[in-house]
Amino acid sequence: MRAGCQQAASGQQLSIPYTVAAALQRGRFTLDELEDEALSNKQILSLADRVNYEIDSASTFPRHYTGEVVVITRDGRTLRHREAINRGNGERPISGAGIVEKYHLNASRAVSAQRAREIEALLLALDQQTDVRIVADHLGTA
Repeated sequence: MRAGCQQAASGQQLSIPYTVAAALQRGRFTLDELEDEALSNKQILSLADRVNYEIDSASTFPRHYTGEVVVITRDGRTLRHREAINRGNGERPISGAGIVEKYHLNASRAVSAQRAREIEALLLALDQQTDVRIVADHLGTA
């Protein structure tokens, strides 16, 4: 295991190779990929050993968190994907549905699906509340 991957596996700090490998292996990078099961996953760590990175000379940081992934397949093909403007940036906002989806991915780690739906409904109706104590009381009941 490389030093960067050992740091990721120990939870000290995430390495770029681990983050890229986990996202490629699982098709996403969520809080689940920070759990011990993922941090010690042999397939992810093996792939991380084959990830290299370099500074992006075309980056528009700090305005955007840009980047490009280049994958060279076993049969020699080169696949590329570039994000010129990161999701969630003011120039590329996440849709309401995308925010709700992300909320449920995270909420499911702490509360039941039913409770997550109740909290979602409460928060989506927040602008209709006249007394914030009502909201606080409902959020306080787990």
